[in-house]
Amino acid sequence: MSGSAYISNDLDVSGNIDVSNNLQVGGNTDVSGNVTIDGNIDISNNISIGGDTDISGTIIIDGGADISGNLQVGGNTDVSGNITIDAQGNDTDIIFKGTDGSSDTTFLTIDGSAAGEATFNAGIVIADAGNIGSASDKDAIAIASDGVVT
Repeated sequence: MSGSAYISNDLDVSGNIDVSNNLQVGGNTDVSGNVTIDGNIDISNNISIGGDTDISGTIIIDGGADISGNLQVGGNTDVSGNITIDAQGNDTDIIFKGTDGSSDTTFLTIDGSAAGEATFNAGIVIADAGNIGSASDKDAIAIASDGVVT
């Protein structure tokens, strides 16, 4: 589709969706293939995508989103509720990546096979007057407002 699309009811597609402009759906959206949208996507209900999703514009989802493939967002994402990242496979990791200079870099890995152990690539910086603690001692390590650690 080379223009914008507005669908007032549900959208159910068993193949792929490729939109070069905006897609607005008033009902539920269920796609078993891949979704590629070069514009914005605005869905007022639920979206379920079984394939990969690549959106270079803005995503606004007022309902729920269930994406079992990969989700790549190049534009803005506006979420008014909680964001839940659930690596549902057994012992799967949650990995935060970005570009540092011109190098692709893994910034943080949360290890699913180690009960959520977090590995930071470079370090952790706690603001002055902050604390590092555990469930039983929230301020086991205290950082004073002048940066002194106690």
